[in-house]
Amino acid sequence: AGDATFNYDVTVSGDFTVNGTTTTISSENVAVSNTLFLLNDGQQTPLNDTGLLLQRYETTSPTDFNIGVVWEEGQDELVFGFTQNDASQPEVVFDESWLKLSSPGNAEISNNLQVDGSINASTDITIDDSPLIKRGTAIALTFVFS
Repeated sequence: AGDATFNYDVTVSGDFTVNGTTTTISSENVAVSNTLFLLNDGQQTPLNDTGLLLQRYETTSPTDFNIGVVWEEGQDELVFGFTQNDASQPEVVFDESWLKLSSPGNAEISNNLQVDGSINASTDITIDDSPLIKRGTAIALTFVFS
């Protein structure tokens, strides 16, 4: 019993189980044939933020961010944005978020929205809680925000 290092290809025909706290894969590219990934498997009560962190810098700083696509459990929001977090922290803190999708279906965009086509709304459209377009109104508008 102890560590083993292989300096050649290894093929496992059958299931492969790793029991440990951290699994590190140091490879240039990873090909996976599954169409779904299950993250946070086995959690009995939703406590942890869950998602993907895309590392852009070896060391993050206030100007060198990672990208996060994370379900923030405490906020009930799927957030896309910049973070200095890495996978070692159970909770992700966003330095800047671009898009928040919250339960039960609200969307918050933190900059510009460009639509190449139509916006179909099943309810009124508001800006800063002020009605902009009432449901059922057919109208063509051009918005310029600065």
